[in-house]
Amino acid sequence: MNDSFASNDADPVSPSDHDLSLDRSTLKTDSLDFERPPQEAALFAIGNGFLGIHQRKQDPKLASAGLGASVVYINGVYERRPIKYHEAAHGYPSENDLRIPVWDCMELGIEVDGREMQSAGWRKIQDIRELGYRTGLLSRKVTLARDGPEEILLELECFASMKRRGIVAHKVLVSSRTFSGSIALQALISHPFDSLPSAEEVLEPDIYDPRIGPAMSESPWRMEISDHAGNTWTLLYRTLESNVGVATIDSLLTSAGDPEGWTSPSPDARFGQRLRLDLSPCQAVELHRLTSYETDRGHASEDLLESCRQQLNSAEELGYDALKREQCEDIALFCERAFVSLPENRALENAINLNTMHLSMAAGRDGQSSVAAKGQTGEGYEGHVFWDAEIFMLPFFNYTRPDIARSMLEYRHSMLDHAKEIARTMGHSRGALYPWRTISGIECSSFFPAGTAQYHINADIAHAVQQYMEANDDFDFLCGTGIELLVETARIWPEAGFFNARKEGAFCLNRVTGPDEYSALVDNNLYTNVMAKGHLEYALHALDAIREKRPDGYDAVCEALEIWAEETSLWRRIATNMYLPFSSKEGIHLQDEHFLDKEVWDFENTPPDKYPLLLHHHPLTIYRYQVCKQADAVLAMFLKGNDFLYAHREATLRYYEAITTHDSSLSLGTFAILWAEFDELEKAYQYLKRTAFVDIENLYKNSDQGLHMAALANSWSALAFGFAGMRTHGGKLSFHPKYCAALGPFCLRILFRGRLIQVTVTSNRVAYELLEGEPVEFSHDGATWKLKTSLSFAKIQNSVAV
Repeated sequence: MNDSFASNDADPVSPSDHDLSLDRSTLKTDSLDFERPPQEAALFAIGNGFLGIHQRKQDPKLASAGLGASVVYINGVYERRPIKYHEAAHGYPSENDLRIPVWDCMELGIEVDGREMQSAGWRKIQDIRELGYRTGLLSRKVTLARDGPEEILLELECFASMKRRGIVAHKVLVSSRTFSGSIALQALISHPFDSLPSAEEVLEPDIYDPRIGPAMSESPWRMEISDHAGNTWTLLYRTLESNVGVATIDSLLTSAGDPEGWTSPSPDARFGQRLRLDLSPCQAVELHRLTSYETDRGHASEDLLESCRQQLNSAEELGYDALKREQCEDIALFCERAFVSLPENRALENAINLNTMHLSMAAGRDGQSSVAAKGQTGEGYEGHVFWDAEIFMLPFFNYTRPDIARSMLEYRHSMLDHAKEIARTMGHSRGALYPWRTISGIECSSFFPAGTAQYHINADIAHAVQQYMEANDDFDFLCGTGIELLVETARIWPEAGFFNARKEGAFCLNRVTGPDEYSALVDNNLYTNVMAKGHLEYALHALDAIREKRPDGYDAVCEALEIWAEETSLWRRIATNMYLPFSSKEGIHLQDEHFLDKEVWDFENTPPDKYPLLLHHHPLTIYRYQVCKQADAVLAMFLKGNDFLYAHREATLRYYEAITTHDSSLSLGTFAILWAEFDELEKAYQYLKRTAFVDIENLYKNSDQGLHMAALANSWSALAFGFAGMRTHGGKLSFHPKYCAALGPFCLRILFRGRLIQVTVTSNRVAYELLEGEPVEFSHDGATWKLKTSLSFAKIQNSVAV
């Protein structure tokens, strides 16, 4: 993945050049300008894991004065497109998954006396937009004026229901302040192709950006049903190549009259329903709009329309106000468990809480979808899911919403057959090799040195299974989905490497690419090797645990997966002899076997406007130098810290920080965690600030392409794993809290094996409180305690109970 920060020594958070404001519950903007900050559309996106909605751009026409010009995504809905090569080779992917928008039922148009507002002489004098990130409600207040003076106020509110995955609810309140006359409200439905970027918008002259997908030249949809009856439009449409079906039913509810359906002359243009109103001064009219979406991805096609209709009927019976209460109650529970408190650092607190709410709104919950790199907030990365879903995002859900964490792993399991096909294509006789980037399960990376060669994706998924189990002890999951994922992915390693006699029989993995894509096709990438080692060790541990706890189940697993003693013995031998490159001279672990044999990049003579390096230098040029987009050796020091000596970990961190550009937004949170562990708290705090404000301040200059989901998750992780020092190695909960004056006191809650625990760190005390669940043992600064209700410790070295 290729995100970029301006330079490796840039100020953590640059001065704001926008009018966005963020308080403890609301993100707000009140600009009248149509040239809004580029990150605004993504920051004001809403969703529920199934649906994602964001404004593509501001329309200066007053006919779109409502919540219009939207892009609506359904998680997992994609179109297949061919990948074209001038010079291809065996095994190159031939097709790509491209996430595409569905029909937009969000837009509101206004006419006065049969004319659009702008042509009738109306102008906006107020435009306030708010995202209530403690409620999931997006609201907008627009005041329109015309000489006379005449004024009309529009108050709009909408949300994607967290309880009802396919439902989007709108409320529109139209008030006349001083206007008297006839208006028409249009509940518009827009063709999704209108939302796709044009070729001119995708690329800037002279710069090719691999993070942005190619534009489409024609619509990927075919309409099968388009029907208006009563107060609803019913649509059923299907992609041309991937054959994914989507049903949409849009309903307009009001006591002000009966809406009329209308269509434009072009079948692909807007249509919808129109409601005609006569307004007098101080009069107001309220209407509700409910839209239901459903897809046959993971569901039977013949039930698609019926399922969509049942969802809508249930929502209509409940009504908008009850749907809103349901929404607020659901999100309030999430906030109670997941939000953090920094009473002396409210700006950072608000940023982290906004970030985690966006993460929650992007995460799939159905086992058929996960979290894309940009969530559903923009077009970046074509909607693909990468390794960062398991390594950076899933940990947040492990300790706040374990049901979502499990669903993300079930998504990977759902594409196991595709992963087996990829393994055969890559020459492996057994096992499964997961794609580097995908939606449906096929490999979508056309540049294999920085894509398919990243074999660590298998170990990342296995690590996620281990982390989920350590946090939640879901043994039923382990005995089914979990063990199959662990075993089939583990089978790749024996054929991917070999026991190297030239290295005293150590097991070596050659020509792989680690997370740091500024080094490709290297021998013995440290991150890949240590993660593969941990993968095999945990697969063996999981099999032993099943044999001990469920002997009959163990026999069934071995028979179903054809596991034999010779195979597990080989895994144990590989893990024991895994080669982990190390330089005794420098006292550091090497990112790869030959990393120190390269010249260090000339940072001194690289100007800030030449970052990210990937946009200004050929990959081969970058590969020849010691320079890191993100230091995957540092990530290894965190994820597999127990495999390395403390002194070597610290020396490795210091070495790689000097040559890391942080051209990847994934990098910042890991450095924050490690610097906190090694007591450089001010430095850790600066990294935490960077990752927390990545999108609010558009630090990487590409938030208009979508929010950086992994960085958002890292803002929470830096606090939990860094400053709170939380670990769950081997299923044992431990904390090593750190107090930083710049950060100030903080409080967070975590779910661990059914217990809700609150951790509060101040300048002179650390307090733990068990809010829900049975007593639990945990470690504080190395000493083991049993938490029954609450414990408090003096914030000194070798803390003691008081």
